[in-house]
Amino acid sequence: TRNVGFKVTSGTSVAHHVSLDKRTCTCPEFKMLLIPCQYAIAAITINNLSSCGKKHCRVVLPVPNPDDIDVPTDVREGVVVLPPKTKHPLGRPPTKKKFSISEIPVVP
Repeated sequence: TRNVGFKVTSGTSVAHHVSLDKRTCTCPEFKMLLIPCQYAIAAITINNLSSCGKKHCRVVLPVPNPDDIDVPTDVREGVVVLPPKTKHPLGRPPTKKKFSISEIPVVP
C-alpha cells in the first residue's frame, strides 16, 4: 500500500497530520470515533480522493457513553411528557384546488 499522508491546517493555524491509509490523525477523533475526522475529510475533499470517500459514504453517528451524558433530574424521575393539545378544524375539508402564485386558473 502507498503512504497517503497530508498536513491539514485548521483556522486556528494548528497543523494536523492525517494518514489515510493508516486511518490516523493527530487529533483524537479519528481514532476514538473510528470514522474520518474533519481533517481527514478535508484531505479527501481537497485531493479528490473519491475512492476513500466511498468507504464512508453512509452517515454514521457515534453512540455516546451514557455515563458522560448529564441527564436532568425531571427526566430521570420519569416525568410523562404529553403531546401538545391541538384543535381539529370544524366541517368538511375543502375540496376546491388552491392555486399557487405561479399557476393561472383555467376557467372552462
